[in-house]
Amino acid sequence: MLKRLLALAAILVLPTLHATEQPPVEPLDVGVVCTSTEFVAYNFSTSPQLLVFHSGLYCTWRVLAPGTKFSSTYTRQMLDGVVLEIANFDSGILRTSHSYDMSSLCDSGADALWVRNHAQAASWLEFQQTLTPMTAGPSLLPITIPVTLDAAVSLTAPGFAPTHVPVVTTDDNPDGETPPVLGDKPLPPM
Repeated sequence: MLKRLLALAAILVLPTLHATEQPPVEPLDVGVVCTSTEFVAYNFSTSPQLLVFHSGLYCTWRVLAPGTKFSSTYTRQMLDGVVLEIANFDSGILRTSHSYDMSSLCDSGADALWVRNHAQAASWLEFQQTLTPMTAGPSLLPITIPVTLDAAVSLTAPGFAPTHVPVVTTDDNPDGETPPVLGDKPLPPM
């Protein structure tokens, strides 16, 4: 909770921070706080942002609609081998922040990671109101993503409820080769 308050305070005083590099001309897109037990990302931009989590051959993502946040809790050991990448579509072009090793980000002791995903992608680590440029690793995203971010946002909206999937159970048929008769029962409402 303290980190969230610090991140909020940093957001409010961001223009007054001392930077080791010129402040960005383009606005920041995503702010990330990664501690040993909690991950929080907030989308400051006006377009959806894609948080992509890679771990070996596995990959999952969360879409951040404009002005929303994503948070998750975990144990510190779960960060080992996990890489974060932030992407968006800017004028129809997939822009990526490149990759950030989450265990290194957690162990760095940074108060926050600030990411800008535009033609000139950049990121900064914040340490006690001082910004330091951060060099990201290579992008792990494929060249194309099969769904647009606008469609993904509509699929992940809070009102999206899981659908009911009928489960086939065995019947009393002695040979056991045929599926059971489900009958003409209506499916429950969604």
